[in-house]
Amino acid sequence: MICTNKMRTIAVITSVNENERQYVRNIYILLSLIILVDPMLNAFISSTTILRSLELMLLLGVIFYELLYLNNFKLFRYGKWISFWIILLGICSISIVIRGQFGGLKDTVLSLISRYGALPYVLPFLIFPLPNEKYFKTILNVFFYSSLLVVPLWIIEFFNGGLVREEYFGEAIGAYFPFFSAFLLVFFNKLGPLKKMITVIIFSIFFILMVLNARRNVILSLSLYFLSALFLQFLRSGGKRGEKMVKTLIISVVSACFVILNFPKLQEGLLSNVIERGFEDTRSQVEISLLADLASSPVSETIFGRGMDGTYFNLAALQNLDLDSDERDRNVVETGYLNMVLKGGIVYVAIVMIILISAIVMAFRVKTKSFAGIGLILLIYIVALYTTAPISYFSVPAILFWFSVSVALQGNVRSKLILYGETCR
Repeated sequence: MICTNKMRTIAVITSVNENERQYVRNIYILLSLIILVDPMLNAFISSTTILRSLELMLLLGVIFYELLYLNNFKLFRYGKWISFWIILLGICSISIVIRGQFGGLKDTVLSLISRYGALPYVLPFLIFPLPNEKYFKTILNVFFYSSLLVVPLWIIEFFNGGLVREEYFGEAIGAYFPFFSAFLLVFFNKLGPLKKMITVIIFSIFFILMVLNARRNVILSLSLYFLSALFLQFLRSGGKRGEKMVKTLIISVVSACFVILNFPKLQEGLLSNVIERGFEDTRSQVEISLLADLASSPVSETIFGRGMDGTYFNLAALQNLDLDSDERDRNVVETGYLNMVLKGGIVYVAIVMIILISAIVMAFRVKTKSFAGIGLILLIYIVALYTTAPISYFSVPAILFWFSVSVALQGNVRSKLILYGETCR
């Protein structure tokens, strides 16, 4: 058998160490709490200094557990090809951060811990060293309990402006914690009955809220997560695939007939906002503004970007002289790929895409349904990086992205044998 000569190595590498497991679990818990601090406490604590101090303490906790792990255990070997690109990503990320606009000590610290500052560029290097594929199920468990944090956030937001907001504010309802639930849908078979029910409820509520808020990009991402989960469920169903597919098709056809028959009423009510915004072009102006700005700037800025605080001139300011300075000189592009160009240039985009594509190829090469799930999720990010900017700020989607990339790149014989219960052939 192919695996026979590797069993001794596999046994050593896959041996579970409870300290190691606890370090990894704590790191992901603390990363979730960093995201939680501002939306949870902002309504009760007006001092940004206190909020940023709490985030800094949590970040120091992450670094503490990272050092404990690195002190006792070796880094996972990604191979020469991937290691080369990870090193280049590190160099590029350092370049993006050090070109930020720093003031005094306080401003520097705030910039470093800001979710729009250095944290998104530090995040991959907090995740890559961890044995994510080894403790995959443990981390999924953390993701599930982290998804529950959206409940108090929804309650707070219900009494503080409502769950349906104008413009883009509705997108951040729940601080994107329901994306943990969307992620877990793809690995539905690894959840217990109660966790399955809760995951579906959170996902469904979030989807409805995004429809009510007309957040097209989030609706698209959630739909792709759902379709990926449905596809994998068909694959896992084995001999019952045909029966389940027929049931799903019947439900889909009945639902489609209901929507068609009631479309006029839905158009006037629930879906009016989505339909109104469905054909609204909200991106072209900022995209053209960035491209025009870069075209009139040194070519080096297109190649290497303008750093984490880089800005571009918004052409809308020529028509609306009342725009404030933040809107005249914008520091973000809602299109993820272009935002990456703004901060790190074409070089940064190329490095991230090479790592991402390599991860997708390796995920599907492993040929297990769980790794196929990781591959499908990473394919979703190829779309999401156009419709949104999921890795350009410190967020749940960013954590899920780098976690998925790490697991895919760590996909090897041991993962197939131990993590997913496959047998050697």
